Amino acid sequence: LDVAEELALREVDLELVEVSTDLLGTWVSESPLPRARVTGPVRLSGPLRALQVDATLRLDDPDGELGPTTGEATGVIHGPDPLGFTGFRIDLASFDYGWLSRFDPRIPFSGSGSLSLTGSGTLQEGITLRGGLEYGFGGGPPSSLTLNGSLEGWGREALVSGDLSLAPLSLSSIASEFPGVPVTGGLYGPVEVGGTLGALTVRGDLFTMSPGADLLAEEASGPGDPISFSLGLDLLDPASAYSATLTTRGLTLGSVSSVAPDESRLAGTVTFAGSGLSPRDLAGAGSIDLGASHLGPIGVDTVFASITISDGVLAADTVIVGTSAGNAVGFGTLGVADSMDAGRIDLAITSPSLGGLRPFLKGNEVIARDTL
Repeated sequence: LDVAEELALREVDLELVEVSTDLLGTWVSESPLPRARVTGPVRLSGPLRALQVDATLRLDDPDGELGPTTGEATGVIHGPDPLGFTGFRIDLASFDYGWLSRFDPRIPFSGSGSLSLTGSGTLQEGITLRGGLEYGFGGGPPSSLTLNGSLEGWGREALVSGDLSLAPLSLSSIASEFPGVPVTGGLYGPVEVGGTLGALTVRGDLFTMSPGADLLAEEASGPGDPISFSLGLDLLDPASAYSATLTTRGLTLGSVSSVAPDESRLAGTVTFAGSGLSPRDLAGAGSIDLGASHLGPIGVDTVFASITISDGVLAADTVIVGTSAGNAVGFGTLGVADSMDAGRIDLAITSPSLGGLRPFLKGNEVIARDTL
């Protein structure tokens, strides 16, 4: 300990032996930390305004519900005003993402993976961030993401900008965690992030990846179907409210949906604005507006649906389908939460001939006149 000019530490070694985060409650009462035990060696050196930290720590759940998280942290922490970093790096070789739900139960994350993040700069002038993560559920392949961006300030008005790369986002992994979400395969490509933490805009131009495919092999064989999207949300409270738009220019639905009829190919736009992250908590409204597409064996010219979701039920109060064989107008419901009934859709179909009704009734099966 050096106090000649300013308080400084000289290679102070600490050994944390099952330190409980409950001890920090006095200082973080506005945002309680989850209960945890922290163990491992920490070395501190330098003045408090530029403190060199080298630590190898392990995080354990005293309730035994989450797996252990282990990692290393090294670099210089500046502060307290302004808070900043020089070459500060966090490497979590084993990270249980269920800890995110402990901070906010509205975030339904689980699964495990790895996380690395490097930061330099101050919150006042901007911190440059670079990193990557790998994230997977027990029953599916992992997702991988890399980040290159910056953060200026803190709180809802903090400025954020960055470029992300999905390599890939595994939809099959999501389906293994949420059985009621019928998705499969994966998505890969660049994503742009900008705005504030309280009003963040995310835009991406992605490509589909076949279920079980390797990303390098997929890229070598040519890009999959293109999907463009934009998303607006409060990153500090993502479940509170968000809006999303997704546009396709010829999406083979079976590449991303495990329940899509064969030969389905869509071109159009889907919008949704609402709240909630789990099928039971979803609430909001949206629309489906498609141009020339195929729904199974049925070729359609236009499809429009106005939808709402609440209490685990998706309701379509307007469904309009226009095809060369006939038109359909209707309404219906669909259960999206596990505990809800499958639902029902009522359609009024018009066609210039009985033969034109065949795709609506029995798909590709040939229907004799006496069975129609």
